[in-house]
Order: sequence, then C-alpha cells, then structure tokens
Amino acid sequence: MTYEQNIAIDIPADEATSLLPLLQQGGFTTQPIQRRDLDWQTIVVVIRDLGEIAGREE
Repeated sequence: MTYEQNIAIDIPADEATSLLPLLQQGGFTTQPIQRRDLDWQTIVVVIRDLGEIAGREE
C-alpha cells in the first residue's frame, strides 16, 4: 500500500541538496515544487472563481 504525504519546508539550498539523497535512500520519493509569485491577476481570478462557487444554488 502506498501513502502520499506532502511536506513543504523552507531550508537553505545546500541543506536540501544533502537531505534529498538521504530521503531517497530511506525509500521516500521526492519531487520539487514549482514556486510562483502571486500577481494581482491571479488573485482576481481566485476571488472571481470563489464568488462563482459561493453563488451557486444547490
């Protein structure tokens, strides 16, 4: 059985470089996350979509 756990930690790049092989040797799979700065357009889209979801009658 496989379980998936997402953990995001902010550590210095040199520490991450040495930590990743240790995790992989322990049987963990790792994958990098893509970071993206939020701009005003993204925030507007999220607010708009939340408004549409909240406005739906079910």
